[in-house]
Amino acid sequence: MTINFNSFTEEDAHQREIKLKEMLEKMDIPDQRRETSTLRNLRWLSRNMTINNSKHPLLPMARELLIWLVRFHTQRR
Repeated sequence: MTINFNSFTEEDAHQREIKLKEMLEKMDIPDQRRETSTLRNLRWLSRNMTINNSKHPLLPMARELLIWLVRFHTQRR
């Protein structure tokens, strides 16, 4: 299923960023990588978030939000 990200607003992305930040605060993630509004950090998180958090209960939901945000910001470029 392909999602048309043009139907989502910046507010939709912002709300997801807030939720992801809340989750990242409870995980073992460097402080400078918790900024979710930059595509650079989102890509870093997609590669590295699981390393120290593989058993964290919030990891599956955080990964879903992260994937959504990467796709949103990539398609909006």
